[in-house]
Amino acid sequence: MNAGLNQYHDGYAKMLFWSIIIGLLPIVLVSVALPSLFETFLYQILVGSMFGVQVLVITIYFISATEKKIDWRYVAFGLIFSLFQLITILRSSIVSSINFFDIINVISRFLSVFLLLCIPAGLKISKDAFNRFMLSIVILSVIACFYNFIVNFSDIMKILTFNNPFTLNFSSFYFNRNTFGQLLFISIIACTFLWVQKNSRFLLFAYVFFFINLIITLSRTATASALIFLCVLMFVFLKKKIKPSHIVLAVSFTAVIVIALTNKKIIFFIVGMLIRSDVGMSDRDNLWLTGFEILNQNSWLLGIGYLSGVNIIKELGFNLKEFHSFYVETLNGGGLADLIMHFGLFGYTLNRIIHIRSFDKDPSSVYFSAYIALFVYMTFESASFFTMGYVGTLFTAFFITMPVLYSNRALEKPGVSSSSLRK
Repeated sequence: MNAGLNQYHDGYAKMLFWSIIIGLLPIVLVSVALPSLFETFLYQILVGSMFGVQVLVITIYFISATEKKIDWRYVAFGLIFSLFQLITILRSSIVSSINFFDIINVISRFLSVFLLLCIPAGLKISKDAFNRFMLSIVILSVIACFYNFIVNFSDIMKILTFNNPFTLNFSSFYFNRNTFGQLLFISIIACTFLWVQKNSRFLLFAYVFFFINLIITLSRTATASALIFLCVLMFVFLKKKIKPSHIVLAVSFTAVIVIALTNKKIIFFIVGMLIRSDVGMSDRDNLWLTGFEILNQNSWLLGIGYLSGVNIIKELGFNLKEFHSFYVETLNGGGLADLIMHFGLFGYTLNRIIHIRSFDKDPSSVYFSAYIALFVYMTFESASFFTMGYVGTLFTAFFITMPVLYSNRALEKPGVSSSSLRK
């Protein structure tokens, strides 16, 4: 067993959160101060530079504060994971054309696997570090919510007077409401990790604040996924732990909804603005069919390349930067080979979550519920893992790296406690 598992490395969890913040900086800078840079090569350089800082920060921690032991099975996975993408790029360069950044993606993919899987596979963190990471995510989201209210206050106050959802873009300091919705969805899960341990007024405030912001973003997928997560958790995993106070809270919440629904403006907002049944899937079905047609013309096994695929849908008239489905995007990016490897990775992580259940049942239940909601979310929205940039870092750190780090506590030797040396 790796010697690193004999002590806690809570510092890595801190580095993980700061990596998310570092990845977020280009988005905040460009969205808030320099929006004209978004479509430029300079923005891509900025994102790449911040990724370089992430690599540097975690590498320095690995060299200075750990035993520098690596399980080569994970390195082999990273090489294979990246090799398939390289084969995809080589094939695409022969039969068609490729986006230069797809080549960069191969390199960043391996580096991300090394930083966010290979290194943490040999480390473990304490319960305190796990909670601090989740609290940091919650605080980040609270800040984003306050900023959203500050910059959009006048429109939020008269939101019930709007009748066209596409005239609103309550996205905080993100480029669009879907990216903001991603953070809120994940933050509700992070808040739940803390709530199942100790109810507090701050966490209750955070829940309410997150849901208010989530609803006014009009992000249907993120809202539905958050509700699915809470329902699965309550009715499948934590039904035996429901307290009278929880029932009172649920009844009060239901009463508020019932009273609100007596207002015609609120009914219109929910039906016409949030649910938007008249627009169906917002043309996602046509986009996915186009993605399948691209695969028919190229390779279902290897795909065509992530950014090369996006270039094609733009040429076909879609004004989009993604396929709005993790599954369709992964198939186009790396084919069935890439999708299978991702599901192998999810299976591995779920196995690590089972390990968590052996010593800490509630976080395991929360993560299982989160994964069910995640799979639903990824059907209708893009998510990325082990990629350069904020979204890839956020999803990988939250759904893969943290479960791996925390699950390693199941392997600790007797006598090792949370008071052990932490670096």
